[in-house]
Amino acid sequence: MSSNNNNPIDKRYLVWRSVIASIYDSFTNHNLVWPTLSCRQGRPKFTDEESTKICVLIGSLGTDGSAPNTLIATDCSVFKTLAASSSQITEFDEENRSPYVKRHKAIIHPGEVNKIREVPQKANMVVTKTDIPEVLVWDFDAQPARHVIPGATDSRPDLVLVGHIDRAEFALVTCPTEPYVISGGRDTSIVLWNLNDEAKLAKHRPRQKFAGNKYAVSPRGIFVGHTNTVEDIQFCPHSSNEFCSVGDDHKLLFWDIRVGVRPVIKVQAHKTHVHSVSWNSFDINLLLTGSIDKAVQMFDRRYIHNTNGQIPVLRFMGHDGPVNNVQWHPNDPWTIVSASNDSKGPGGGTLQVWRMMDLIYGEEEDEEERVDELHRRRPCTIDHDAETIRDMSLSLEFVPEEE
Repeated sequence: MSSNNNNPIDKRYLVWRSVIASIYDSFTNHNLVWPTLSCRQGRPKFTDEESTKICVLIGSLGTDGSAPNTLIATDCSVFKTLAASSSQITEFDEENRSPYVKRHKAIIHPGEVNKIREVPQKANMVVTKTDIPEVLVWDFDAQPARHVIPGATDSRPDLVLVGHIDRAEFALVTCPTEPYVISGGRDTSIVLWNLNDEAKLAKHRPRQKFAGNKYAVSPRGIFVGHTNTVEDIQFCPHSSNEFCSVGDDHKLLFWDIRVGVRPVIKVQAHKTHVHSVSWNSFDINLLLTGSIDKAVQMFDRRYIHNTNGQIPVLRFMGHDGPVNNVQWHPNDPWTIVSASNDSKGPGGGTLQVWRMMDLIYGEEEDEEERVDELHRRRPCTIDHDAETIRDMSLSLEFVPEEE
């Protein structure tokens, strides 16, 4: 990034850069030629005494038409705790590419890669979304490696999941225990597929052909309940039959495949569009939602009922713009992360980390001291494009119960 000492955004960035060695065990910078809309970490490939090699999937977007859209698999070496030196962490150039990030295979993707999800039951298979009704399935072992050059023809997906009647751009999830794929779209419907159906259809009858001589898989079910675009979907961490969804109709919906294609609970979670939902893997009663109203809210489904206005358990008010994504920490049940496009500088938005357990637990007489400690140690929020940085303002509301 260009540096301007009079720019407060640049100053905060330089402060963050100066303390990288203190706040991270390992840090790797790898400059991409083109912007990306989606990035996913895959399974570790192997581990030695100093590092772990993992596969990272990157969806790259050729914005000016001179390069094709690509789905890239990279091998990334992640150093173990304290294995990387301070100089190795801090002495990087934003324009350089890391020697620890190496491209393994590239696929020429037919359109922007809006979302990537791996299939846990099929190690080499991933599912992607672009600006079409169909959902694309790729087998990285079977796909030929492609050269990313101008004018390259699109790669052909191994499977195409059909069922939407309008563009389905972002809402996508795969089940952790079964080979299920669920998608939501502008047609307000939620569509579920079982990837094992593809093998069954191949044995008993010809599959429906799709463009490029590839085959289409029909859905197991189409779920109806939203009245506007479905923005996000999540499976219950401990059940392959239950999932939830949010959308531009302001609703949080709960579904049970065993019951039917209508939601079992429908709740107005926010007063405007809801972009993201996340289910706590430690306590399946707790969920997070993020909305255009700048709020992150936590709900306890034990106290959720069909209603036009559900009061959340907690509300987080630290963002200055629409919240695009929320996630629970995979190893800490009381730490969450949220992202929004609220940057006051050029480029993307902010990423905020919230650690709520210190406010929830503890003696009442220590509350003021604990809040002061949180402010002293509050984490930084880093711009999505790594060009700006600002401190996070701590603002957590305990929402009272209705009388």
